Amino acid sequence: TSATPSPALPANFSSLPKNHQISVIFGDVVYY
Repeated sequence: TSATPSPALPANFSSLPKNHQISVIFGDVVYY
């Protein structure tokens, strides 16, 4: 699996605050 965000993610994904944690689970990127 790749840790690279897929195009399926919201366009504002890269605009998320840097303090947000990004976890890659089963190839899916979950941010919160």
